[in-house]
Amino acid sequence: YARGLFPLAKVLRGKKSSDFSSTAEHRAALVTLFHDYRVMLGLGIVAQFDEIHYSDAISFAKIGEGSIGGKARGLAFMNGVLAKHNHYYKYPNVRVKIPRSLVLATDCFDSFIKNNGLQSIIESNDLDDDAILSEFLNSVMPNGLYDKLKLFIESSKKPIAVRSSSKLEDSHYQPFAGVYSTYMIPRCEDSDQMLRMLARAIKSVYASVYFASSRAYIQSTQNVLSEEKMAVLIQEVCGTEQNGVYFPTLSGVARSQNMNPLGYEKSEEGVCNIVMGLGKAVVDGEKSLRFSPYYPDNALQTSTPTLAVQEAQTEIMALDMNPASFKQSTNDAINIVKIPSTEIADYRNSKYTCSYYDYQSDRISEAEPFGSSFRVITFNRILKYDSFPLAEILRDLLKIGDQELHCPVELEFAVNMDVPHEQYPVFYLLQIRPILRSDQGEKLDWSKVDTSNALVYSNCALGTGLMSDIKHIVNIKFDKFSALNTLAIAEELKTINTSLSMNNHDYVLIGTGRWGSTNPTLGVPVRWEHISQARVIIEAALPDYNIEASQGTHFF
Repeated sequence: YARGLFPLAKVLRGKKSSDFSSTAEHRAALVTLFHDYRVMLGLGIVAQFDEIHYSDAISFAKIGEGSIGGKARGLAFMNGVLAKHNHYYKYPNVRVKIPRSLVLATDCFDSFIKNNGLQSIIESNDLDDDAILSEFLNSVMPNGLYDKLKLFIESSKKPIAVRSSSKLEDSHYQPFAGVYSTYMIPRCEDSDQMLRMLARAIKSVYASVYFASSRAYIQSTQNVLSEEKMAVLIQEVCGTEQNGVYFPTLSGVARSQNMNPLGYEKSEEGVCNIVMGLGKAVVDGEKSLRFSPYYPDNALQTSTPTLAVQEAQTEIMALDMNPASFKQSTNDAINIVKIPSTEIADYRNSKYTCSYYDYQSDRISEAEPFGSSFRVITFNRILKYDSFPLAEILRDLLKIGDQELHCPVELEFAVNMDVPHEQYPVFYLLQIRPILRSDQGEKLDWSKVDTSNALVYSNCALGTGLMSDIKHIVNIKFDKFSALNTLAIAEELKTINTSLSMNNHDYVLIGTGRWGSTNPTLGVPVRWEHISQARVIIEAALPDYNIEASQGTHFF
């Protein structure tokens, strides 16, 4: 019988043999087109993993019968939304999709805990994070799971991210962003070696449910640890490999609600922060470029050559592709390396993200000038000259996310422009989560509020709210603060927090720099067990220590 493949026919009608330089190029273009068509047919579907029919054209599959958790549920939902709004083919010469994903449902977690007798580990309060991780790594995965994971590995050609997707994550009332671990494993030719790394990463994510910071957060949100269940989201990592490392052209976080609009920006237009390389840099509070999706060519940080150089990203986060770099650790960034921006000229992606600064004429240009100059990460080619429709895609997705989830949303995404000639650049939607908000502040008429007697006042607050019955203030002494002692400050704060927690006392936390930064030179690197009783968190600045304020992604 005849089958009418009209989408394929529509594309092929506009092609001629003369469009291709060789038979091999013609064949490669057809193979890519047919594969894209198969992917398009599977958009919006959560397929039950079938070892006989599974292939790389299946974008989202599930192993097990339990819940897929909040993070995976949000991604599966947006996969359906992208199909519903036909976003895969919407933008010329660009593909918009989610990464190939495989979810281990919560019943896999339950079987792992039960079969290995880990209940005593869960109930114990005497083990530190390293001891808990060791117990989990020495346990055995459920029967039959290895064969399915190996099939996924053999159908993929990319590194893999192993992400938490617990039942409590990304809910509308208590988002758990950043509480659990995400591990990345490099691609290697030996599938058995990669399978061992994948199994270790899954066990490490399982173990992170019971780390001290996770326990503290669950307790602070009035949830019960024994009721938390963990699904695991396994995804291909966006990017390309070069010089032994792997990273995307750019990554970022976009929010549909801008708490601090500048100039003619509006709160409802949203805001975005992007970096070259892995998006962990944005989440961890490293330097990033902030812009409005509605005014992408008016980013404040690139408004003058001096600002562009001062505020430019200085390091690129990338995945170390050496399998030996993935080691047992409670630090999920154990195999993430930082590339100095002075070395970015050695990487292909720099041609999409960088401009040139000519310090003799004090000018920023896209073409390399004669004389003395160096590269600066500005994203001008994308944001000002529209070499990739990033702003348009973000505007559309933020609007759709708001409409579909009925609340403000936050997106994590990555873009890969370093693709072969016969392929299209790809925008990957990595995650969507609701932004927690309170309606209490909306009941106040701020024009009538007297701030003359306020202890603390800010024009850059993240959201509005009303906190009562707070009787304690924990303040880092400004005159004795040193960026060299932030690790010690975090441990001292943990002792204070534990004491207040035992008496169920809340407090206001005031300090300098960026709270929760993984870079101890930018602020105090606290985790949830350090600040679980804090109800208001304030970031202050010193004359000689003025760090850009965080967006609070992992604390709110």
